[in-house]
Amino acid sequence: MNRLIRFKKSSEINYNNSGNFYVNCSIFFLCIVILPYFIFALFSVPTGDDYAFASTSLEQGILGFIKNRYLTWNGRYTSDFLIAFYNVVGHQITDYFLIKFFALVPLFLLTSYGVANYVFIKLLTGCKNFTINFLYTLIILVSILINTDVKSTIFWLAGGIAYGFANSLLILSFALIIYTVYLEKEQNLLLFGLTSFLIIFINGLSETIMVAFTTLVVTLSILNILLNPLSRKFILKNLLYSSFAFISAIMVVAAPGNYNRIEKVENATSNSGSLIFSAIQSFWSTRHYLFDLINPLSICLFILIVLVSYQVPKEKISVLIQNKKIFMMVMTSLGFAMYMSFFVIWYSLGNDSPPRSVSTSYTLFLLMTIMLGFYCGFEFQVNNLISPQKISKVSFIVVLIFCLTSLGFRSSLLKHDFQTIQKHHNYYQKIYSLAINAKPGTSLTFPPEPETKMLKPDHPFWSALGENENSYANQSFSKYFGLKSVSTSRKK
Repeated sequence: MNRLIRFKKSSEINYNNSGNFYVNCSIFFLCIVILPYFIFALFSVPTGDDYAFASTSLEQGILGFIKNRYLTWNGRYTSDFLIAFYNVVGHQITDYFLIKFFALVPLFLLTSYGVANYVFIKLLTGCKNFTINFLYTLIILVSILINTDVKSTIFWLAGGIAYGFANSLLILSFALIIYTVYLEKEQNLLLFGLTSFLIIFINGLSETIMVAFTTLVVTLSILNILLNPLSRKFILKNLLYSSFAFISAIMVVAAPGNYNRIEKVENATSNSGSLIFSAIQSFWSTRHYLFDLINPLSICLFILIVLVSYQVPKEKISVLIQNKKIFMMVMTSLGFAMYMSFFVIWYSLGNDSPPRSVSTSYTLFLLMTIMLGFYCGFEFQVNNLISPQKISKVSFIVVLIFCLTSLGFRSSLLKHDFQTIQKHHNYYQKIYSLAINAKPGTSLTFPPEPETKMLKPDHPFWSALGENENSYANQSFSKYFGLKSVSTSRKK
């Protein structure tokens, strides 16, 4: 009891004095790190898949596009719905909506991460201080941008929806599940319905997120029922969450299009489908991945979460971190889900995860780091290991180190991008004009595309226009604009 009294007093001191000079300076430097990605968003252009999906969804309509993809390619019912909805509704606003307003895609995906992180801390801590919640949001957003493949999860509509948006919803839904299972004092049917809907919604975004998220929900529910039964309503809620996750996962797995897709994947190997091999390789990938993430950036992130935890009320989240049984169940579920995010790739493809799939693993690692940071912050605070009056100043120093480290991780890439972004954007504005004004069925030849950069995935076959008019990127581009074919002239 004395520990809690000391904890509450120190928490109130920091909470009331959080909007000081050092916190504002911390927010300023974090915004500087994030700003380039919002600038890049304004210059982003679609890639091969985006042109192909846009033209197909306009031909088939929203329901037709979903049905065709479900029967012939995959079970991503949510991703296909969002892609078709964006293009069909956008086309009602203006022709060529995809290329005219493509900046909305990365801006939306960046914002979705921010909103998810903001709701996460507000739900789990009950903090009403906007400045502290915003500080936390920026810290996590910087960490996500530095550690994930942004060109495939933010600056690409198809990949961004399946992985970027999926991971932001993973953060949001995790907070809702934890809140509705452990923290809410009275049953809220609206929140329960929203959480249940998100479970079904998220599983339809991509196979990796489906396996990892279903594992998280089901594992947590099983551990709750076996080790921490509170009431009939508690058990029923866990069973319903697991049922929604399992049923929606079956909908994805049972899609006829999955079989067609697996047969056509270029990099599938003879090891594909081996449960034992996949289990071993997934364990090795998870172990190797965790060791790679123990770097100066992740250490700074952990320290920042500890320090932020000093400045938020703990009345809610203390339920999780004081009860070691609950805390270990949450951490175990997150760890097992991260392992399964690697397993699904090894089992389906027989090789290691593509970078965009690893973003799901990193999101789970991030949630584990956040929970562990709050746990350690609580323990440090109740034992008065750090003076509450010095938290803001110490936080600013660590934020500054965090920002410098983040820029160090990306400095060479950012410099390269700033040097080419204007040229890249101008090139596409010129060929868009030529394609729009050309007669239907015309064959066009464009100058060589400038060097492909972070705003487009690296694979030249389906991301960049080339000399071969039969390549996927060229065919997708010509189909979207109603042309016979397009190609680029040879480089001098």
